[in-house]
Amino acid sequence: MKRLFIAAAALILGCSAASAQNKGDMYFGGYTGLALQAISTGEESSTAAAFAFKPEFGYFVANNWRLGVSAEYSISGGIHTITAMPNFAYYLRFCDGLYYTPGAEIGFALGATEGITMPGVGMVFHAFSLEFRPSKRFGFSANLLSLNIVALQSSKYNISSTGFNFNIGLNPTIGIKYYF
Repeated sequence: MKRLFIAAAALILGCSAASAQNKGDMYFGGYTGLALQAISTGEESSTAAAFAFKPEFGYFVANNWRLGVSAEYSISGGIHTITAMPNFAYYLRFCDGLYYTPGAEIGFALGATEGITMPGVGMVFHAFSLEFRPSKRFGFSANLLSLNIVALQSSKYNISSTGFNFNIGLNPTIGIKYYF
């Protein structure tokens, strides 16, 4: 009985991997979305709505494994942020054309508000991302639950005391991808 269970599990996993994303596939696409951000700047904290737009390019380095790069513009609580982040994701096939794609991104961020520029770091963890590919060339993606963290450091007027801006939020987004 144990051997039958192991053989069935291996067959299911093998079929799933055989029909998933192939090494060498490339895509260009983008995301847009609205989010709710919790913003903390030193002593103050608030909640604000955010809007984001993010073009992205990706390449499958192995079956089911994607590496990519994205550049995102977002505005939240009066802070304009631009991030450039390399990313990776794993494609787990649910059924024909539907994939669960958890992944992560980390990179550089640059924020601006009221004439103050703030360099920093951005991190995104995609916990519940899905992609639907109705054809070979097009895919539709949705990040239903992702954690977005942007930490910006600012020093106003070259004073030695610095403020720390920390954005954290859940960011549902939708996107489209073109595969070539």
